Amino acid sequence: MNNLEEVFENSYRRVVGGSVGIDEKGAVFFKKFYKNFLSRSDQVAEMFADTDMDQQVKMLQRSMFHMISFYVSKQEDNYLAGVAESHSARHHNISPGLYDLWLESLVQTVTEVDSEYDDSVGLAWRLAMAPGIVYMKFHYDK
Repeated sequence: MNNLEEVFENSYRRVVGGSVGIDEKGAVFFKKFYKNFLSRSDQVAEMFADTDMDQQVKMLQRSMFHMISFYVSKQEDNYLAGVAESHSARHHNISPGLYDLWLESLVQTVTEVDSEYDDSVGLAWRLAMAPGIVYMKFHYDK
């Protein structure tokens, strides 16, 4: 049996790079992710119609770091709390169902970029993102 946390970490390094900051490899991955995400839903495409996507990629890389930290530590931080608040019904109104599209788009992107992708990699990514997604959904109408 694979250690799924290790499977995730190795895949993350392959597709995003090892650094926490914004780097070229990560930017390519996240740009591809947004292409996949926006193509899945007209609603999503409309939400991002007037968005500076280069800035959005940087924000997603930062958010991803905090989601992974939440997965590892099970401790919320101010950044993640702020993202949850900004995505809630009171602000950007990102409905809970969109997080499922987000996750499927993310895993699709991993399948396209990770040369070692297999079912354990897909499961590892889903498990790593699940706590953050549950957190975001929980705070939607709070």
